[in-house]
Amino acid sequence: MKTSLLESYYDNLEKHCREKWNSTINEWKENSDRDKFWLVGAANYLFRTGNIRWAIDLSFKNRVIFEKLSPSLPEDLKDISFFLVTHAHQDHFDRSTVNIASQLPAKWVIPEFMTDIALTETSLTRDQIIPVREGEIIEIQGVRIEAYKGMHWEIPGEKGIDSMGYLIETGNRRLLFPGDVRRYETGKIPAFENIDHLIAHVWLGRNNGLHPFPSKELEQFARFVISLRPKKVTLAHLYETDRKPEEIWTYIHGGMIMDVMAAMAPEIDVSISRRWSGYSL
Repeated sequence: MKTSLLESYYDNLEKHCREKWNSTINEWKENSDRDKFWLVGAANYLFRTGNIRWAIDLSFKNRVIFEKLSPSLPEDLKDISFFLVTHAHQDHFDRSTVNIASQLPAKWVIPEFMTDIALTETSLTRDQIIPVREGEIIEIQGVRIEAYKGMHWEIPGEKGIDSMGYLIETGNRRLLFPGDVRRYETGKIPAFENIDHLIAHVWLGRNNGLHPFPSKELEQFARFVISLRPKKVTLAHLYETDRKPEEIWTYIHGGMIMDVMAAMAPEIDVSISRRWSGYSL
């Protein structure tokens, strides 16, 4: 049943992506005193904070969606100030998307360990790239970004990839963006205080997408999120394309996390993100 539902979801996603993108990009372009982000992929984001426009891991890995959206991307994104990147996986740093976006004058904040990849596998130039190291703080047009070592290694040194997480401050809001996490080890992220909003990417263990209730992984995820002490959590990285059903997380899994979080930490506001929708910071 899950396979047929996923097929219908992806068919509709590809069919309606152009109109959904147009609506999202028009809203993103509007000036407003309300800081927001929009989910434009499973784990790909547009931000508008203080009417500065930027993105995290803007990628269109799905080829049908890329072909439909790419012709207008330079015009659609002409007002963007910078792109922030967490790691080199294709669903976060799609080379074709980057090549199109590299036509813009925007800067690219990229982990230093990714610099060679960016220069050899895309059209980006050194002048466009701001390499960032673990522990480094940079500020672009009033957006303060503090980088820390990511947690994308499932088996350290064997299975996974180097990544970067970010604490982002804009105005009086503090957003924590760990990116993809594979080992929910509390204490591995710096002890940041006063986290207003956490964007948490869902991952509940290898091949657990068809498990009716992966209780151990759900509890690990919840304890990890609670340890970061956020006021608000948005769940993302659902309905990733080009994966096997057992590797795909859906709204069902998001609902399981909300149930567990409600039992363990009811004071935290938890919600599930939907592609093409906007959310207040």
